[in-house]
Amino acid sequence: MTLEELIQNTKDVADNAESWLDNTKGTNEPIQPAKLAKHYWYLKENYDRLKKELTRIYHVVDAVDKHLLPEAFDAAGTDLIRIPELGRSFSVKTMMSASMKDKEAGAQWLRDQGHGDLVQETVNAGTLASFMRSYILDEGMEPPEDIFKVTTYNKTNTTKYNPK
Repeated sequence: MTLEELIQNTKDVADNAESWLDNTKGTNEPIQPAKLAKHYWYLKENYDRLKKELTRIYHVVDAVDKHLLPEAFDAAGTDLIRIPELGRSFSVKTMMSASMKDKEAGAQWLRDQGHGDLVQETVNAGTLASFMRSYILDEGMEPPEDIFKVTTYNKTNTTKYNPK
């Protein structure tokens, strides 16, 4: 199978999945949970398998992007190449990332340098959701609605079992 055939097959599966979802949501007839769960499981398992393989490809792309090509440019003593059959030019761009080892000291340093506007107090979204779940369900308390938006939704949970 060629890459184009694989992509087309994946697109066909996605098209079929979307069509199935539209048909399922558009019906007024009750849907058997077991039938729906089977469809969900099939889609989820295959999505997880595809995602695993795409992650592997991503790591190869990342290695070529950040190491092999820049090293090849350096070894060739060039900073730009053009590939006419691709209609693309390639060059190396120096990027930078930064984080603070000590957030308090880093924030203070930025303020001292006149860049206090970069400092923002944040709370991790996952941590806040976990706290609110405990606060509401375990402690029976409600957060102020004018300060927090708490949305409750259902999600399917899947566990493994051995049929008897």
